[in-house]
Order: sequence, then C-alpha cells, then structure tokens
Amino acid sequence: HRPAISPDGSRVAVVQRSGFGDHVNNSVRVRDGETGRQLAKIEFDAADDVEQLLFSADSTKLLARSSGRVVKVFD
Repeated sequence: HRPAISPDGSRVAVVQRSGFGDHVNNSVRVRDGETGRQLAKIEFDAADDVEQLLFSADSTKLLARSSGRVVKVFD
C-alpha cells in the first residue's frame, strides 16, 4: 500500500494492517505532513482491506478504496 500525500503537503495517510487470523487490526492513520504527529486513526473491518488512498484536490477529504470496491470519504 502506498501512502497518500495531500496536494498541499499538510497531511500524509498510510494503511496499517497488523496481526493475523481473527486478530487483525486494519486502519488508516493520518499524520501531519511536517511533524509526523498523528492527526486521526480510522478503523476498518479486518475483512475490509484498504487498497488505495487518495486526497481530494483541495486537500480537505481523504478517499479510501477497499477490496470490496467501496470508496469511503472522510473529512
């Protein structure tokens, strides 16, 4: 999974998937582009593998596409 960088460089989003079996943690972490400080953690269902991240052109929204071909939008 590639990280997503907002067009204005203010935020970076990365997929974090850890664990195994029935104990999988699947999340997207949004960090400050300058300091690296975590701004948000978005939890996903273990079966909902996030395959692609993209910020909107104005850097205000994060789009996450999962393996189920569903795109979720986050402010």
